[in-house]
Parts: sequence; structure tokens; C-alpha cells
Amino acid sequence: MVRAADGEGCVGAVAFGAPPGLAWSPLGGPETFEFEERDGKTVLTSRARFSTKAERDGILESGMVDGAEQTYDRLDEYLTVMRQPAR
Repeated sequence: MVRAADGEGCVGAVAFGAPPGLAWSPLGGPETFEFEERDGKTVLTSRARFSTKAERDGILESGMVDGAEQTYDRLDEYLTVMRQPAR
């Protein structure tokens, strides 16, 4: 993961195993993360690029979306705790 050239986000690589039946590189393609302030909150936008529609569809069918949503929910819970004043 590296900082984007514009300094406004990060760029990494999608790293998932190949769905069954697809000859797909475990590194996939680039994934970008952009951070933007909206109404006093930080909004994270993540975009992943795949070589083919079949690769993209295979990843979507693999449960990746559910896993990502769970991860972001856990991050949100952690950040909520971190924002609380120290006792």
C-alpha cells in the first residue's frame, strides 16, 4: 500500500485467491482507497480493478463483499471507541 500521487488516498493490490475454475493471478489488479470529508465525517471509497468480467464476477460471488462490509463495520466500531475521551 502506498500513498496516491495526489496525496488524497492510497493504492494497493487486490490479493485474493482465484475463485474455482478461474486461472487468475493471486495479486489481481490495483485497488484504490480515497478518503474524503463530508459533513464532518470521513468517507472511504474503495475501487478494485480486475482484468476480466469473469474475474470480477468470481470475486463478487466468493463472499468478498460480505467480508469487506464486516471489516468496515468492525473498523467503524473501533474508531467509535477511539473517539471517546480517555478516562
